Amino acid sequence: MHYQMENIENFRDLGGITTCDNKKVKEGKLFRCADLSSATRKDIEMIKQLGIDTIVDFRSTAEALSRKDPEIENVKYYHINLIKDRLDGVERKDKEDNFYEWMIEQSYDYPSRFGDQMVRNYSTMISEEYPLNGYRKFFDILLDEKNDKILWHCSAGKDRTGIAAVLILEALGAEKDQIYENYLETNRHLKRSVSEVQEIVKRLAGKHKNYEAIRDSFAKAMSASKDFIDNCYNTMVEKAGTPQAYLQEYLGIDESERKKLIEKFCEDL
Repeated sequence: MHYQMENIENFRDLGGITTCDNKKVKEGKLFRCADLSSATRKDIEMIKQLGIDTIVDFRSTAEALSRKDPEIENVKYYHINLIKDRLDGVERKDKEDNFYEWMIEQSYDYPSRFGDQMVRNYSTMISEEYPLNGYRKFFDILLDEKNDKILWHCSAGKDRTGIAAVLILEALGAEKDQIYENYLETNRHLKRSVSEVQEIVKRLAGKHKNYEAIRDSFAKAMSASKDFIDNCYNTMVEKAGTPQAYLQEYLGIDESERKKLIEKFCEDL
């Protein structure tokens, strides 16, 4: 279910997604969204009304410090940085505020760079030790009985947040077509963010000979692409044979923990 917030994009409840054992995800338990830093009073009031008691922020340290989440009474806040503080040998904090400008510069001679990198990210995010440790912490938060109604987010609520949704839905035994549908639904709810980036690309690269290719690469990178989630699943299968085996081998989610998650977040149809 999508909630139309005033200033928070892509705010959704995973409730209602069916699983392979004749169950469905409970409504009002698992929420995902984009950046919370610009939340209005009305948005915050909605978060309170929904009873959300736990917020998990997957953004980098620089992102979290420059665009802070609002402090909400009686809501626990966890920051799990899923991206190393260095990228391509450069301190992220040195380019975080101008990330898209930096990426455009890198794309002048390699127009498809952003889109190609995003495809790779969906593999590295679930295979490298640093993000894997972060996602394991996320599951610890999910399993903690003190955390009842949980909201997680990154900047656009698409990539780091989207992968988290894929992993939790796989742990709950959700049907694959519904996992894909939930992931791709992001494309209906990120119009403002995508428009803002498109304007930056046009302003900085509009007269460049490779403008159209750069524009198309950015459009792909800013979307929830089937190519991205396909690469995520392909990596899980390559690593462990099946998504379920991957969850156990790489995130330590054994059968007993899966049962706990299902008992906590699912109900009979």
